[in-house]
Amino acid sequence: MTDIANLTPTPRRPRLAALAALLALFQFGAALRGTAADPAVPTSLLPGLELAAGIIWGALFGLASLGLARRRRRGALIFAWLMIGFSLYSLGRLAVFAQADYDRQRLPFLAAITAVFIILLAVTIVRSSSLVSPTEIAEHGQSEDRRTASQAGAQPR
Repeated sequence: MTDIANLTPTPRRPRLAALAALLALFQFGAALRGTAADPAVPTSLLPGLELAAGIIWGALFGLASLGLARRRRRGALIFAWLMIGFSLYSLGRLAVFAQADYDRQRLPFLAAITAVFIILLAVTIVRSSSLVSPTEIAEHGQSEDRRTASQAGAQPR
């Protein structure tokens, strides 16, 4: 069992929660833009795709914001993975739907910036998943004590 004295609260991350909330609002705005698109004006991005993607990304960022605000244990980790997915989606959407020469010429630069951003997030994810919390240390140490005591023939504590 987990000792209540060893539980450490999950740190509050109000900036990440605010960023996730802003991204959710931005994506819901993109969904509204998809519904309000004038069919007479030609665009390269399909309004249905913009609507669906805006709703999905808005909901995901909204859930991530709630998780961060409620101090969920893996909230920041989930948000980092969500940012990686959104970065890849945004780059892919631009690569598929870009028609202007200016957009096509800046794709290599955007791909490089996205790669650096994803690498930084991946390093953060690896570092945060490799860290051991004090609770896990206490639980691991407690199970080691019990195993050592049972091997020695003594009663576990």
